Amino acid sequence: MEKALLTHEGELSCGRDFPVYVKGMDAGLALKINDIVPHIRPGRIVDKGCANGSLLVHLSALFPTSSLVGIDLSPTLLSQARKRRYVNNNVTFVRGNMIKRSFDKGTIDTAIFASNFHEVYSYNDYDRAFVRETLETAREEAVDRGRLIMRDGVSPINNGTDENTMNHRHTWLRCDQETERLFRRFAVDFKGKSKNPGVPFTERRFDGVTFFKLSLHHAAEFLSKKDYLENWDIEVNEEFGVYGFTSWRKVFADAGFRIIEEESYVNPWVRANRYVGKAALFAIAKDGRPGSRLPFPKTTIKIAAEAI
Repeated sequence: MEKALLTHEGELSCGRDFPVYVKGMDAGLALKINDIVPHIRPGRIVDKGCANGSLLVHLSALFPTSSLVGIDLSPTLLSQARKRRYVNNNVTFVRGNMIKRSFDKGTIDTAIFASNFHEVYSYNDYDRAFVRETLETAREEAVDRGRLIMRDGVSPINNGTDENTMNHRHTWLRCDQETERLFRRFAVDFKGKSKNPGVPFTERRFDGVTFFKLSLHHAAEFLSKKDYLENWDIEVNEEFGVYGFTSWRKVFADAGFRIIEEESYVNPWVRANRYVGKAALFAIAKDGRPGSRLPFPKTTIKIAAEAI
């Protein structure tokens, strides 16, 4: 496959506010390190989609005898990454597309994919085939029993691996005033560059309160994006939940990886600061009204796998 949506400068998107983008990534760095580091196999460690190199700064200190490589498509972010200080001088960089092979076969001990499979999917016409190709490329590059560590978004439903549309299990969404305004905007703007933009929903009032009925998948996508105001036009065109939990398992297995640890969770900072008091989800009761309150959908999935 030979497709990627790039600007003339080689960036994934036009108009991205890079300082805001980087600040958002760095805010969750401690949790990212906690998820990734325990599963790293020392040797040649490649950060696929390394952005400004924040993770590599820490890996350089933690793995002083390893050879670390950052790969990214963005010239802007790679320029920032190259200017950083890496305590053991063991970091190099490659500009490349993670979908395609940038390294010789059987040469990578650990490949890290932190929040970028959803970009592979979103910037290639929401085609999951590119996600599968990226995993197959990583398997080719991996040494025997080499590690692949993924940390990304996750859908609350388990869509089939070859489906083009999401399972439409529904929920009632209730919002505070500002979040309601953002939802109405999101419902129009989501995946605006796709063939099927927007979010279908039904609006009802129960006991004087406005509720929105929509798919649980779309509710999760809204909650995960509603606070990205500075880069709104870019973020709403990214779909974070490429797969549900069991579907991720299948695509890993199909690509030649054995999962050794897996977990999905709600980011505790996001839950406390962006969800609680601003939005709530409810089951649909038999009479069609909002029923029992539902837990917030998982924000993150982490998978550590081994090449077989």
